[in-house]
Amino acid sequence: MDLSRFNVSAAAGVGADLHLKHPSTGEDLFCKDGVTPFVIRVLGADAKSVREGSRALQERVAKGDLTKEEAAQNSVVLAICGWSDEMEYNGKPLPYSPENALKLMTDESSSWIAEQIAPFSLRRRNFAQNMT
Repeated sequence: MDLSRFNVSAAAGVGADLHLKHPSTGEDLFCKDGVTPFVIRVLGADAKSVREGSRALQERVAKGDLTKEEAAQNSVVLAICGWSDEMEYNGKPLPYSPENALKLMTDESSSWIAEQIAPFSLRRRNFAQNMT
């Protein structure tokens, strides 16, 4: 068996859709039509950009430029590469951008989202469909 076909870094770099769940009930969340899953596109922890970004965050913590909590929030942002067009924040549309992802991840009221993204990003099987 050629083990090189299991390129986890490349698979993680394509990303996968995380169907966001209600923070209390665990039920799947849907867009306004009630049918389309409300998703956040997540890169795997093995993605080159996530690994390099995480390393840079660790260096900033070591230098005292970031707290561990800020680094944890930023590490989740590194894994986000998109989300459903219907994302809103305080009643206003919130299109995906790294800046908006950071805004969302640093708001205490949305910490439950990070709690779903982080473990999803770590599970290689979530990105297995990207391996050929």
